[in-house]
Parts: sequence; structure tokens; C-alpha cells
Amino acid sequence: MRAYYLECLCAVIQELHSIPFKQLTKAKIKEMFAVLKDVESAHIDVDWLRALLNEISEALELVNQRQTFEAKKTKYNQSLESVRKELESKMDELALKEKEAADAREQVAETKARLDEIELQCSELDKTISTIASITDKFQGKSLADEIL
Repeated sequence: MRAYYLECLCAVIQELHSIPFKQLTKAKIKEMFAVLKDVESAHIDVDWLRALLNEISEALELVNQRQTFEAKKTKYNQSLESVRKELESKMDELALKEKEAADAREQVAETKARLDEIELQCSELDKTISTIASITDKFQGKSLADEIL
């Protein structure tokens, strides 16, 4: 009976030797653990092989996790590219609006300068009109000869 279990143990070792890591499956590892359990029932110490199978099992799990993380990373890279393009578009919009605002400020400054110039001309005209009015007012309602006397 012990020879049968040793043959089973050798079969597990041969499988580990012949199957590439990428072709190992969880089911195959589980099957190997079951064989180890049977071999242990014959009081054969296989802790060394159990440790190796545990390590291989963890590595298989990490491969699965890696694939999951790589898929997530691909998704994030796509999102990253999308957001970069959105940011670039927003920056272009902002630059355009800043140019429009600068143009508007320039137009406001030009309009204000024209307004100031017109107000100055109006003020000068008011002074001229006031001066003319004061000159002409002294002749209003009076005889022109009154100034002679």
C-alpha cells in the first residue's frame, strides 16, 4: 500500500515537472492537494511538497489578480487619456474666453476714452456757451444805448 502512495507522490512530482506554470489550473492544484492528503493518510511526510503547492497556488492567485489589475489599469489609462483630452479642450476654451475678455476690456477702454473725450468737448462747449450767454445776457432786455451812457 505504501508503494501505491509513493507512486501517487511521484506522479504529482512528474506533473509539476512536465506542466508549464501557465498551463496549471486551480483545479489541477486542488487535485494535487487531494493526492497529498491521501499520501499523508499513509503517514508519509509531504510537508515539503505541500509548501511548494501552497506557493504555486498563491502564485496562480497572483496571476489572476495581476490580470484583474492589468484590466483595471487599462481602464484607468483610457479614462486618463479621456480626461487629458477634456482638460486640453477646457484649456483651449479658457484661452479663447480669456482672449475674448481681453478684447472686451480693450473695447471698454477705447469706449471710455471716447466718452472722456466727448465729455471734455461737452464741458468746453458748456464753458463757451456760458461765456457767450454772459456776454449776450448783458444786452438782453436793455437798450443798446444804455451801455453808452
